[in-house]
Amino acid sequence: MYCTNCGQNIETSYNFCPGCGCTLQIAEPKQKNNKEALLETVGKYLETLPNLRIERYNHADFELFSDLANANWKTGKVKIDFYACLKADEKDNTVYYYEILKEVRQGLGFFSGFKVETYKSDGKQLFGNVKELQFGPGGKIVDYDWDYSKIRSGIERTVNQQGWKFKLVLWKNKAMY
Repeated sequence: MYCTNCGQNIETSYNFCPGCGCTLQIAEPKQKNNKEALLETVGKYLETLPNLRIERYNHADFELFSDLANANWKTGKVKIDFYACLKADEKDNTVYYYEILKEVRQGLGFFSGFKVETYKSDGKQLFGNVKELQFGPGGKIVDYDWDYSKIRSGIERTVNQQGWKFKLVLWKNKAMY
């Protein structure tokens, strides 16, 4: 069960949320087993996220794209992209979700800057963020702050509130048609 106020995963026996302290109300699924209603709700959540390109029904129910960095300079380039896809399977009422942060760097490096990665993993999921700020000859060329679990946790919360299961998969084809 999830808190309807802050979204924290909590035990069903709790009367108050340990995360925000609010009185718990059980969120009943609106239309359990209805795939289109689920996808509509997930889509509404995704539309609230900035800098996210959303495609429907191409290779999955949703494909998500975000360009975090795309810089070129005389001696090199860097491109950092987020990609995710999800498939809702009515046979087992499960949403299968795949995500990746892809980084490609070529040529000579930057002149100054920093990159900080803070994360933890439970063996299945990655939690934490990456912050990077790099300067080149013409000034700032890379500047991003990415939270690994922000999109995933919001989708998982939305899916669970609709009475479906959520499963993070390691193989992209398991979250596609």
